[in-house]
Amino acid sequence: MLNISKEFKEQILNTEALKLSKGMIGIEKESLRILDYKISTLPHFPSLGSALCNKYITTDFSEALLEFITPPSISNDKTYEFLEDIHSFVSSRIDDEVLWPFSMPLETQSKNDIPIADYGSSNRARFKSIYRNGLSNRYGRSMQAISGIHFNYSLPEDIWDNNFLSGENKNFDKKKSIIYFGGIRNLKRMNWLILYLFGASPIVPKSLIKGDYDNLGKIDSNYYYLPYATSLRMSDIGYQTHYQSDLKISINSLDEYISDLLLVTNKESEEFKKIPEKINNEYSQLNANILQIEDEYYSSSRPKSTNDGNKRMLFKLKNGGVDYIEYRSLDINPFYKTGIDIDTIHFLELFLIYCCLKDSPKMDADEHKDSRSNTLRVSKEGRKKDIFLLKNSKKVSINVWFNLIFDEMTEVAESLVQPSKYINAIEKYRDLISSPNNTPSGLIIDMVLSGKKSITELGYEIAKKNKDAFLKRNN
Repeated sequence: MLNISKEFKEQILNTEALKLSKGMIGIEKESLRILDYKISTLPHFPSLGSALCNKYITTDFSEALLEFITPPSISNDKTYEFLEDIHSFVSSRIDDEVLWPFSMPLETQSKNDIPIADYGSSNRARFKSIYRNGLSNRYGRSMQAISGIHFNYSLPEDIWDNNFLSGENKNFDKKKSIIYFGGIRNLKRMNWLILYLFGASPIVPKSLIKGDYDNLGKIDSNYYYLPYATSLRMSDIGYQTHYQSDLKISINSLDEYISDLLLVTNKESEEFKKIPEKINNEYSQLNANILQIEDEYYSSSRPKSTNDGNKRMLFKLKNGGVDYIEYRSLDINPFYKTGIDIDTIHFLELFLIYCCLKDSPKMDADEHKDSRSNTLRVSKEGRKKDIFLLKNSKKVSINVWFNLIFDEMTEVAESLVQPSKYINAIEKYRDLISSPNNTPSGLIIDMVLSGKKSITELGYEIAKKNKDAFLKRNN
């Protein structure tokens, strides 16, 4: 039976009256522009609007790496429709280019194959460009070209209303932060579940591999794989860089989180100070600190503020608290033309609600280590039969923990408005624990190893099919 968070009980007077399925969601989806089977080196299309100013279509690390942003909405269907609309709009304005359907980028021969995003010459634009120079010089451009989907969620505003708040201290910002950080801790504990269910990056380009290839299977001269991998994007081959593996960033409270990130954004790195101040007459990084700014910190979840100002996120959080959670562990699913489907959206909304509701004790160093170990294990061998994870410092079968989470999520789903869509999503994904070959990662491995197409040909074929569907949608 689900153990409701003590903090949630203390802060919220009447959980029975909550319309928890009326929270806000939003999606941020990255997509590489591809031309002639390569990452496009053409500039951002003016017909897409300014990458610096457009709220819905911008660029991420690379000039070729588009980012699509849906506005916050209480309707999952409208969010998905808006994401489709953006894809349709972009598809009609990128000439002969297509959008790469995988999270992992194409293999590249040179860093120049991945152009850094150009935002112009304003101070804000230069800041963004120099920051990206730093990412390139610290981690390499291939890593920065990895694409994914971020799922944003905020609890319904009604619960912060005076009628629902209990206790003498009715500090809305503080109460929000307490509950959202509880959710963030649970997301870290159970991050492995999302990698297992939705991981879609078991294949990696050679340019991302640092070190030997001995434990990797070879697809061809440019691509490698791990047979039981789910999301190499979220492994130490992808985002989980060794430069940040030893960072100790607390998620026990907003104050501790801010304090720890301020420390590493102001402390010089022995490694990064070796980078020359300028390379090819361009500033090589914003500074030589462990993190140039807090955005450089790679984590599965981030507390976020809705403040639209140009201040740094830590300033916004310190002054206004947490408004929503950005969950960042979702791979692009190549079997859906937008990279995600409506059932996944329903499931993720339920998962975020569940993580915010569930009891969430403070995390010590050992639990942080165990959670990272679970993420790495599932990302690299999650589909292996009968693997064990670490829970409360003890080994637990992935099957047992998986089913426990699904049982508790079902309890939450049954209490929501229109529970059927959430229960249907649970039923759709529950069987995957006993049929790992039917997960996205399992299907991709089977398709590539048994097919006659290279990963490049397969990706381009899917991308072209998606573009045709979006262009038809415009007619």
